[in-house]
Amino acid sequence: MTFEISLYLALAACLAGLLWRAYQWFSIDIGPEPTGSVGQRVLAAGSGLLGGIFSRRLLGSMLALVKDVLLQLHLLKAHPLKWAMHILIFWGFLLLLLGHAFDDEVTVHFFPDYASTLNPFFFLRNLLGVLVLTGVIIALIRRLNLPPQRRVTAAADHLVLAIVAGIILSGFLLEASQIVSEPLFDEMVADYHGDDPEEVAALKAVWARDYHVVFDPPAAVTDELLTTGSDLNEESCVACHSRPTAAFASLPLAWVLKRAAPTLNRIRADVWLWHLHYLLCFAGLALLPFTKL
Repeated sequence: MTFEISLYLALAACLAGLLWRAYQWFSIDIGPEPTGSVGQRVLAAGSGLLGGIFSRRLLGSMLALVKDVLLQLHLLKAHPLKWAMHILIFWGFLLLLLGHAFDDEVTVHFFPDYASTLNPFFFLRNLLGVLVLTGVIIALIRRLNLPPQRRVTAAADHLVLAIVAGIILSGFLLEASQIVSEPLFDEMVADYHGDDPEEVAALKAVWARDYHVVFDPPAAVTDELLTTGSDLNEESCVACHSRPTAAFASLPLAWVLKRAAPTLNRIRADVWLWHLHYLLCFAGLALLPFTKL
């Protein structure tokens, strides 16, 4: 329920902000002479848009879309570092949005066997997150080093950078907490395998060694258990779970969390981080029309 309420509030704020922006575009005069009422401007914009679509200028408009929006080549001409900053954030976040946040609506149509815990999706999710963080760091460094007279930055712009960085960092922490999570392992076994104590013990041995799950008390790891567990893992788990070695950003965080993992698992840190991750995403959505986003 909290998830749905937060989402609808964020969508309402975003829609209200977009309408406010549109009203500004069509109501503020540019230049010394009045340029018509809001209604006249809306009609003029609509007819101009339709005229651009249904005309020989469409090809030119599509090329401009590719060059100036998707590739942002005008920024490359202005300053290569500024272009890199925008491209890293824009493409990194866009692909995370389409391929990860909307995986049930987009990714599964291209990859029918998709699961977020399979490779190459482990690797791609980490790669895109690192690209976005790199863009945020470049943006922060540029803002700190620009002369005051060239700095066009409001407090909300710093907030946006913090939210974007928070979304990525909370995602890495969420994935790290899921890697070491005993409760998630228990849920997986209950849903897809069964509760035979000997088989569960064998699976625990494999998942403690190969998947970095932290069990409390620690799982027994013997050659016999590993042999049995590897066979069971092949039958029940590997179709949906790759070893997290390709998660080059999340896995080191999981190693750092290992000492505290029993406590984190008891308080279900993975659930709390999931909520934090989504709330930050919703905050970014709500602020979308009001900032440089």
